[in-house]
Amino acid sequence: MKKIKFLSVFMVLCLLIPIVGCKRVSKKADVSNSSLLTEDWSSFKIEIDSDVYTFPMSYEEFTSFGLTYDEDENIMLDSMERIHTKWFRNEKIVALTSITNLENDVLSIKDCYINEIRIDSQMISYFVENPDDIQIILPCGIMLGTSTSDDVRAAYGMPSDVMMIDAREYLTYQLNYESYIRLSFEENTQILEGITIRNSTISIESPPIEEKGEFSEIDNKYAPPDAMSTQFADWIIDFAGDMYHLPAPVSAFTENGWVIDQAESDLEIKGRDSGLLLIRKNNQYIRTTVQNYTEDAMSISNCFVTTIRVYSTDSNLPLIFPRGITVGMQKDDVQELLKDIEYVDEEVLTTRIYYIYPIGEKNPGHYAIMIDDETDLVVSMEVSYCPSYDDFTNQ
Repeated sequence: MKKIKFLSVFMVLCLLIPIVGCKRVSKKADVSNSSLLTEDWSSFKIEIDSDVYTFPMSYEEFTSFGLTYDEDENIMLDSMERIHTKWFRNEKIVALTSITNLENDVLSIKDCYINEIRIDSQMISYFVENPDDIQIILPCGIMLGTSTSDDVRAAYGMPSDVMMIDAREYLTYQLNYESYIRLSFEENTQILEGITIRNSTISIESPPIEEKGEFSEIDNKYAPPDAMSTQFADWIIDFAGDMYHLPAPVSAFTENGWVIDQAESDLEIKGRDSGLLLIRKNNQYIRTTVQNYTEDAMSISNCFVTTIRVYSTDSNLPLIFPRGITVGMQKDDVQELLKDIEYVDEEVLTTRIYYIYPIGEKNPGHYAIMIDDETDLVVSMEVSYCPSYDDFTNQ
């Protein structure tokens, strides 16, 4: 075993990229009337006293709930132009919004979209009569004025960002710069006090992925492993209850119930090239990389997953390495399981990372086990194996 002094901060950041989704919480609001409220925060839905809003939504649809805008709705906006902090209100709610022209033509405000809404308990208490009678609910039963930051973490997993500003904690769950929710909590009580939803992607029903190219001989001969291996060089893992041999066809994941998020994935991959894939299952998400092991352009469903990464908050997405190594395991137990394995022990910030290179450091494959220095527990794991085109196609 050898020590490397160079701090691979980039690898730590990669290992910390969250997998986001929605898990059941113990404190659930009564959402019996919310048949349209999905249990997925990235649906960008919110229920306000039995009315369900989905963002972005047209100005016309937004105001159909009785919300009024006191300024000039005939002001023209250029394509992608946005105006902020615009007030809307009705007898149930008062909210700050952003109005954006998401179309290519110059449009009046009344023909644009509401792509952001901000709701705060203090604003509601000040402007709305009988504010305690109003229920404001997010997916998974998260309720304004009732749910805590622990409830949110249990429901949605590790946030993309955490901030403390003026005695409030802010948790952000983000798909991209224009698509996120941000929740604020009173510092002492940890009760949800504020909700911001922002989404600038117009939801269009995704057509089936256009298949380009045919399954290669390698695709067709792939078979999922029957059992785990003790040998890291076999590249067999157990992920979310199913075993895979990496690289594994994307079709192996979709056959196990995973769905390709077309908006967040590269749908066509050039010959011998790689791309990004986001797949989801049971309101859980994982971002990964895929490789096209043919010379022709292929649809992403005909490519191969090469990397799997999980973090300790992703309790619904367990990843098991050879010899049973998994997130939450004690450092001493990991070291015992690796006592006959050569690995690189690297200290990075407040963590240690054990890197295992089954076929040598200069070859395209590794396992990474991140251990928190304070708890001595495994908090993140990554496996990546992307052999060259020649090596993979000639095996």
